[in-house]
Amino acid sequence: TKNSPEDRFNEASKIAEWIRNGKPANMDPGGTMKLIDAAMPRKSRQSPDDRAKDIEAAMDWMRNQGVQPSATAKNKPFKTIKSLPVTLRTPEDRLNDKNQILTWLRNGKPTNDDASEEFRKIDQQLP
Repeated sequence: TKNSPEDRFNEASKIAEWIRNGKPANMDPGGTMKLIDAAMPRKSRQSPDDRAKDIEAAMDWMRNQGVQPSATAKNKPFKTIKSLPVTLRTPEDRLNDKNQILTWLRNGKPTNDDASEEFRKIDQQLP
């Protein structure tokens, strides 16, 4: 359900008042403003009125999309992995790869060896 511009202005005014009063819980019964305020990045030199407009815009978007803010809807924690296999390449190795790729391109992208298959796969992904 869309709110009228007047409703949106009134809501932004309530949010600005909530911000100016130190964000007390009694002015935000459902905790929606607190959740959205915590989730949104802060802009440098952002006034309370500008912050209130941003929070109100987020609340309006959520209302129009049928999204309900929830403190329980959190991302799962990252799983740490012990290690990733990393191949270290010397500058000479990288230069050799570059020369092989340039030769492959100059020869019209032939498909007669294993290296050209790797080059072809990457070449197909590029614009």
